Amino acid sequence: MPQPNVLLFLTDDHGAWAARCYGNRELHTPNLDRLAAEGTRFTNAFTPSPVCSPARACLLTGRTPSQVGIHDWLQEAIPEIGDRDWLADEITLPELLTKQGYHCGLSGKWHLGQSHRTPRGFAWSFGLPGWQGRHNDPYTYHLNGEPLPLDGNKSTHITDYALRFLEDAPADRPFFLNVGYIATHSPYDVEAHDPALVDRYADASFADIPPYVPHPWHRNEGMLGGLDVTEDQIRSRYRGYYAAVSEIDREVGRILDFLE
Repeated sequence: MPQPNVLLFLTDDHGAWAARCYGNRELHTPNLDRLAAEGTRFTNAFTPSPVCSPARACLLTGRTPSQVGIHDWLQEAIPEIGDRDWLADEITLPELLTKQGYHCGLSGKWHLGQSHRTPRGFAWSFGLPGWQGRHNDPYTYHLNGEPLPLDGNKSTHITDYALRFLEDAPADRPFFLNVGYIATHSPYDVEAHDPALVDRYADASFADIPPYVPHPWHRNEGMLGGLDVTEDQIRSRYRGYYAAVSEIDREVGRILDFLE
C-alpha cells in the first residue's frame, strides 16, 4: 500500500466555534467545511494545553506538557528562550516520518524555539523567527535558515511558500507538510485585517460564539482588558477575528486547489 501524503494545518487561537462546520451560521468557511464534509469532524476532542507552544509540542511529540517541559507560550524575542531548541530531548513527528522516507516541510509558525532555523526532521522550512508581529506589515522571515524580508499579508506568504514546497517536492517520495497560520492570533481589531473580509461581517450578530465577559484580570497581547471595554471595541475585534478565519479558509483553499 503506498504511503499517503500528509498535510497538517495548524491555526493559532482558532476556536472550535469559529467555522461553519462546527455550527457557526455566519462565518464563511467553505474550504474548512469541505474538509469536514469529506473527512472526519471531531466533536469530542481536547488539547493537553490551551496555550500555543505546549499544545504544539504535545501534538508533535505525543507527550504531555509536563513530560516535554513546556508549560506556557515561548517568548522567542528573548534570546535565551528563542535560541533554545525546546524539543532537543524529544522525538518529533517529522523525524519519525523522515525515517519512513517522507520529504518533510514546514511553512509558517513553529514557536518551539530556534524558529530562525529549519527544525529537526524537516528538509525544508519557511518560518517566522522571533516575534511574529502584525498580520500585514513588513517582516523578515527565514527560508531554510536564511533571512528573507517580505512585505504584505503573512497568510498569503505562508501559502505561497507552502505551494513552492509542493511544487519542488520529489515525485518518488511521499510528503509531510506542516502549514502554520497565525491570522486568528491577536491583534484582532478591524484595522489589522483585509478590509474586504472585515466588511463581509459588518452586519454579523456574532450570536454563535461564547459571549465576552469583561474581567479585571483579562489580558492578552493586543487585546482589551479590564471592565472598561465598549460594545464598539468588542465588535471591532469580533469582525477582525471573523475576517481572520475567512482569510485562513481562503488560503487553505489555495493549497487544496493546487493539490487537486
